[in-house]
Amino acid sequence: MSVALRAACLLAVVGLLAPLLSAQTYTRTQTSETYVQRNGTALAATRVGNLDDGAWQVALPFDFPYFDRTYRQVYLNANGSVNFAAPGPTSSAVSTLATPVAALLSGSVHVLRTDLAGNELLSNFTAHAESGRVVLQWREVASASNAGAYHLNFQCHLLSNGNIELHYGPERVNFDQDLTYVSGIVDGSGGASFAGFNNLLTVQTLRPAANDRVTFAPSGFTQQSGVEISVRASGLPAQTDFKGQGSGKVVGSFTLSRRGSGGTVSSLTVHHFAAGALEDFELAVYRDATNPGFLDASDVPLGGGPQSMAGSTSTTFTLSEPIAAVERNYLLVVNATNFDTYYEREVNSDHFSFEAADVVVDTAVWGRFYSALHEFAPGHVVRVGVSRADTSPSVAKPGLWDAPLLSFELRNQPQYGNAIVTQFSFALTLSGLAIGDITDVALFRDLGMRGVVDSQDTLIDFITDPASTTVNLSSSEWISNSGSDYLLAFTLDPASVAEGTVSAALMGLSFSTGVGAITQVGVSGSNVLCTQTGATLLVRRRPDVRLDALPVAITQVNLPSNAFNLITSFSSTTVTSLVFRGNTVGVSAARLYQDLGSLAGRLDGSDAQVGGTPVIVSGVSGSVTFTFTTPLPVSAAGSDLLLVVDLAGASVGSSVALSLAPADVATVVPVAGVTADGNSLNVQAGLANGVNITDVDLVTSMVLEAKDQKVLGTVQLAARGAGGSAPQLHLAFLDSVGGVGDGSGLVLYMYIEGTGPLGVLDSTDLLLNTNDVSPFTGSAAITLLANGTPNSVTGTRNILLCVRRHFGQFSGTTQVVLRGFSGGTDLQMAFLPDALRARLTASYTDPASAPPTNNEPPRLEPACSTGETAGWWLLLVLPAALRMLRRRRA
Repeated sequence: MSVALRAACLLAVVGLLAPLLSAQTYTRTQTSETYVQRNGTALAATRVGNLDDGAWQVALPFDFPYFDRTYRQVYLNANGSVNFAAPGPTSSAVSTLATPVAALLSGSVHVLRTDLAGNELLSNFTAHAESGRVVLQWREVASASNAGAYHLNFQCHLLSNGNIELHYGPERVNFDQDLTYVSGIVDGSGGASFAGFNNLLTVQTLRPAANDRVTFAPSGFTQQSGVEISVRASGLPAQTDFKGQGSGKVVGSFTLSRRGSGGTVSSLTVHHFAAGALEDFELAVYRDATNPGFLDASDVPLGGGPQSMAGSTSTTFTLSEPIAAVERNYLLVVNATNFDTYYEREVNSDHFSFEAADVVVDTAVWGRFYSALHEFAPGHVVRVGVSRADTSPSVAKPGLWDAPLLSFELRNQPQYGNAIVTQFSFALTLSGLAIGDITDVALFRDLGMRGVVDSQDTLIDFITDPASTTVNLSSSEWISNSGSDYLLAFTLDPASVAEGTVSAALMGLSFSTGVGAITQVGVSGSNVLCTQTGATLLVRRRPDVRLDALPVAITQVNLPSNAFNLITSFSSTTVTSLVFRGNTVGVSAARLYQDLGSLAGRLDGSDAQVGGTPVIVSGVSGSVTFTFTTPLPVSAAGSDLLLVVDLAGASVGSSVALSLAPADVATVVPVAGVTADGNSLNVQAGLANGVNITDVDLVTSMVLEAKDQKVLGTVQLAARGAGGSAPQLHLAFLDSVGGVGDGSGLVLYMYIEGTGPLGVLDSTDLLLNTNDVSPFTGSAAITLLANGTPNSVTGTRNILLCVRRHFGQFSGTTQVVLRGFSGGTDLQMAFLPDALRARLTASYTDPASAPPTNNEPPRLEPACSTGETAGWWLLLVLPAALRMLRRRRA
């Protein structure tokens, strides 16, 4: 029955039940009691939804009466409520609790209902069982709409006698305090409510003081007859993952409880994976007789036996279950006889679940069930991480051996088992070349410098004079949990006269007999430019020093406008002119430097000026032309170059950006490559009131193990005059060779630094927000401080940036690069930071316990994954060495 229909029925019978309803009420009192934070062992909880707006399903150790119903579970909602029949609202809407109450806010205890944000590392949301009560706790929870302004502490106590206590703890207020919220309790229909803190049902802004307590004591409520659905209070399934095929996999344990006279359940519909097509999975329901939470011979199959889940997101069972006892326990069991899709928790799988509308009862039903999240793998799941460290073109020329085509990582996703690759299948894409121009394609285990074939690499297999663009290479590669890096390379025929490009994609993997494996395929590398004996000049970007958004003053000198690279395919040439195009309004001078100093991408004392006096064309679509008196030499070693400009009277609000295209490079040889985009110099007014960026610092390198959270860097903001709104920080997360690529990522955490040491994460630092940058992205704009009233930045604000790996583990190296700042109130930045980039190396740590010794071969070195024993490894290395010798002789 819908909420609206229930409300209509309630109004229709109010005259008949007036004497009864008048006796049903809660007595509210507001007093003071010292707030005690709970730090002990928390109750088991299943997360439903995300960390920001989700909830945690918690089984209660006792029956809890709430209005006219009784519950054995609750949902601790991230947004400051305790919900009973459902997880609760995921929206940020806050509205009055005066009846009739909106459906999203009904059936709930609203301790401090607003839009809040949590963080899994801080254990913000916990439930604790104590004598005669359960304490549901929100600890150091920030406001989502004004993150970092303050951190709140509060609790809801549910007592076994039905009393409800709202406890309010101390706040850590940092700045703006414009939070709106509601407080009170509401029945399931929205037709009855009682005010909480401050005795108000309306939206309010005055928050409770530390040690305030509100108590609700029920009286006169008549229990409604029916059946309640709840998660099993004990005997939860011990296993949460399914690797391999089989039957009798327990994926859920739930309880149906009698309320009043109870009822008979005649139908149950269970919803399952979001993927929607589970091949040959079957789902069964059992009455759990003994050995709680585990399937055994005493358990009774129901609903006509297992039901197919293939091609559907739900399965219905016909039952005849009288809930006449206090409660009955049940199991959800999966049988899997043949499937080949990998269902990963929180990626393409979801809870097994059902709610009141999915259960047919002859009386009434309420509650809802969610299982834990499960991972289902048919065997060994080999994941592929593809690296794209640089979008600039690489070069190959005739006769040069082993030009890199594709750098990638393979890793065995389940925590145990063997996955041996017997064949790699690649597809080559050619433009301007024929397959006959390629004399050799080879696959290496990349053990030395990642992305480059060197003496430390191990040749796995090769093919000479391939006849097709489909290349199959044989192997006996055992893939470990820690993963291994691989490199595909090719050689152009020394006699080839064609020019063009070639790229490669990993299209498939074959595995040894008996191993059911799934792989992500279709991953590709960038184009490799193939040139001939005449040198070709390439224009290349320098993504690690590019600035997307740099705030500058109306008049400022030595601003980095474009950092780029010129390189020849081989030999050397000279450049006679360069033309940079873009907005030149306010550009009074421009200079070109060899970028030789330690501050890459910025002018410093070691940089050497080159070229003549530029010709500056003023205008929105202007240009800057360098005509060199002495031609600029460019060799196969390449040259990092830096264009800097001076501004004089630039237009406020404009953006000066100058880019270099291959067509605008004058030289006697062919020019190819990509357009080197210029930095965006955003002109600010420099008024009396605004925000100054007074310090930026990134670490130079770090190693992340497992779920390490480490400091990435710091940003300091200072008010100018009355201050103003905070800017956005632009960061780029660049893929690098060695397996950091698609499907992997990082989580960025931002804190306001407290009274502890600056640059060190400690208990005094306040969480601002989290940003999930998975998979890696070219650029992310992150608000440093929320904009509220009064203005966000007053005085000095020290921001701490921390990082850890996403739950999808990966190994390899990436770079986090500062792209600049944008937005805010008249942002001023009188300097450029010393460190523009941080190098992060992820070292994979297997979080599972050690697998059986007969199910995983001993590991050799971290980067080597071939072989089950040292002797077997030698048998593989020897043929590889012979292949290398034969390949070189050919």
